Amino acid sequence: MRTLIVDAMPVERRAMTDAIEEAATGLGMQVAVLRLRDMDVKKCIGCFSCWVKTPGVCALNDDGRKLPEEWARADLVVYSTPVFLGSYSPRLKTQLDRLIPVLLPYFKKFDGETHHPQRYPKKKALVAFGLLKPGSEAEAGTFDQLVHRNALNMQARFCETLASDRELERSDATTILARAKEAVS
Repeated sequence: MRTLIVDAMPVERRAMTDAIEEAATGLGMQVAVLRLRDMDVKKCIGCFSCWVKTPGVCALNDDGRKLPEEWARADLVVYSTPVFLGSYSPRLKTQLDRLIPVLLPYFKKFDGETHHPQRYPKKKALVAFGLLKPGSEAEAGTFDQLVHRNALNMQARFCETLASDRELERSDATTILARAKEAVS
């Protein structure tokens, strides 16, 4: 099982992503990690070239092309991010905006809602681990809703979140990743 970990944590909080990577490896997953802090990713300019001129490939030639490439190969995608106002970190949000190439330019109904279909047929599992600032526990619900709506847009087979103001325990990561593995196996 190919697992992609998208690491949006600052370097001083890398223990969270390390715990996720150790848990995934311990479950026998083939793991790739994109460390966003080491990548140069420009903001999406909304040109839609990735749909009409260079299907599946972003017109911006920077590190932002790596996520759609890895996404296409992955069975499980895991986000590791600080939570800001119930949302992803700005660095992760910028990178996720660059996922448009994994979608097709037309619309289709899924479960009564209109979405863009996936360019690649493999349905993924999506897991998001969020690190809350102390005292911001109310943001966990907003984060969970956001991730689940994004999973619906990507037609994920499985989605789960865990947002906490404490460091992630490897056992918590193992439990959630095992459920995701079972869902896509």
